[in-house]
Amino acid sequence: MLKRGFHGCSLVTVLFVDGAFAAEGERLLRICHAMQGRGWNKHLQWACCLRADQARPALLREAGIRIFANTMFGLPGATATDMDNRLSFIRAA
Repeated sequence: MLKRGFHGCSLVTVLFVDGAFAAEGERLLRICHAMQGRGWNKHLQWACCLRADQARPALLREAGIRIFANTMFGLPGATATDMDNRLSFIRAA
C-alpha cells in the first residue's frame, strides 16, 4: 500500500498519525523495515505521532525512529512534581 502511494509523487516528508502506530511492536517493525528495504529512509524524512504510554524507546530506536516530544508546562493544576516527572520521562526516552 505504501509503495502504491509513493509512485509518481515527489514526496519529501511522511507523517504517520496513528494512535496505535507503536501499539504492536511487530507491525511497527514491519512498516519500518519495509521502508528501509526500499531505501525510502534515505530519501524521505518521516515521523510518527504516537501515544506516550505506547512509546517504547528501545523498539523505536531499533526501528530507526528518532524520538522527540511535544509537551506543555504550566497548565492549571500542574505542580512542580508533574513537571519533574514529565522531564524524567522525556530524558529516559
